[in-house]
Amino acid sequence: EFPVLFFGSKDYLWTHQARVFPYMEGDVSSKDKMGKGVDGIYKKALQEAAVRFEELKAQKELRQLQEDKKNDKKPPPYKHIKVNRPVGKVQIFTADLSEIP
Repeated sequence: EFPVLFFGSKDYLWTHQARVFPYMEGDVSSKDKMGKGVDGIYKKALQEAAVRFEELKAQKELRQLQEDKKNDKKPPPYKHIKVNRPVGKVQIFTADLSEIP
């Protein structure tokens, strides 16, 4: 079970997942089809849910754009290494050519 906040009335109810349905874009237009018996709080809740739905959709698009921008970065171009050079404080050992057979 988890708490659900109802738009419009701002009430909470503990319920389980089987009784919860996600808000969809078509739900806003369904309020006109219901007729005169629809409660004012329900209409207000649908309006608030529509506003929140648009906010969440905009946030999701922004997050997706940022993720795409992050993934589209190209790696630096290939640079051919001519000589291996040590980085930092590294002691370089040089061998005498006379010691090499």
